Amino acid sequence: LELEDWLIELLALESADLAHICRHFGIDRDDLASELQSAVGRFATGSGRVPGLAPATVRVAKGALLLTELDAGGGRVRSGTLLAAALQDERAAPQLRDSAPSLRRIDPETLRDNLNDIAAQSLEADTPEAGASHPPDGVLSPVDDALGRFTVDLTALAEAGRSVLVIDLDPQ
Repeated sequence: LELEDWLIELLALESADLAHICRHFGIDRDDLASELQSAVGRFATGSGRVPGLAPATVRVAKGALLLTELDAGGGRVRSGTLLAAALQDERAAPQLRDSAPSLRRIDPETLRDNLNDIAAQSLEADTPEAGASHPPDGVLSPVDDALGRFTVDLTALAEAGRSVLVIDLDPQ
């Protein structure tokens, strides 16, 4: 899973952070999605390996988790925080901007410092103005649904008594 693949999925969520970020920075979501799709179409294909997370995706996810901890005191990692982390990553940012030139309009520091204001009406925001950011029991929000499609809840598996094997992809 490359960063471009992840962003395409997140862009499809109408009321998530990325929709608000695009609007704020004057980016057409459809144009951005087309740029990302075009970039994905140029990626090498045909590997016989089991699909997995690209190193840049893992690095950006870790960066977003760190930003969430530092800036918001923990909680859920928002798609806007993932984008901010990607645009601040010294290796991922140039590649991402080459893949989708529209992303050059976003200043990473402005996004990081003002995400709560930029995406205050996002379904990911933890404010009453954002509507039901925590859906009723048994109802998944689009963000939870997307997360569920691409991840495994290791905590829930462990709490259910199932064995969990965790492989650290970081060579350190």
